[in-house]
Amino acid sequence: MKEIRISGKVKRWHTVSTIQQQTVAEHSWGVAMICRELWPEDHKLLEAALCHDLGEGLTGDVPWPVKRANFVFKKHLDEIEESEQERLGCVVPLEPRQRSRLKIADMLEMMCFAVEEMELGNKNMQEVFNRGLRFIDNPDMTTTDEQAIFEFTKPLVEKASASS
Repeated sequence: MKEIRISGKVKRWHTVSTIQQQTVAEHSWGVAMICRELWPEDHKLLEAALCHDLGEGLTGDVPWPVKRANFVFKKHLDEIEESEQERLGCVVPLEPRQRSRLKIADMLEMMCFAVEEMELGNKNMQEVFNRGLRFIDNPDMTTTDEQAIFEFTKPLVEKASASS
């Protein structure tokens, strides 16, 4: 349990100027609450949301631009983080649709954090928000949940527009 708790203390956003700090635990809780809101019947998804970044206790939170720039590095990093989750006994097997939902919730939580930052005056987070929006709008992420995702995203877009 100690190692799991330490994983939750890993700081996110260490390469982006933010007003607030966010830990992996805060992020994972936010992802879980989004899953609960959008897919309340899927308890396995909720568990996966709580565990999805525990491998970062070993690797740290490697920024997305680094992963995007080097697919081979990202693949090895994913393997290391998954192995760490297995070692901690925190792997939750998901169906493809559940994996898509988890990734969507992950992006929605990132967008929520970006909006909170923008409301505090942090203009740097506009691009982070836009990246999440592009991801959500990506046809590859299409699920049967478009309406629920749209309803969740709509107020975020409105707040982001008001803050920019």
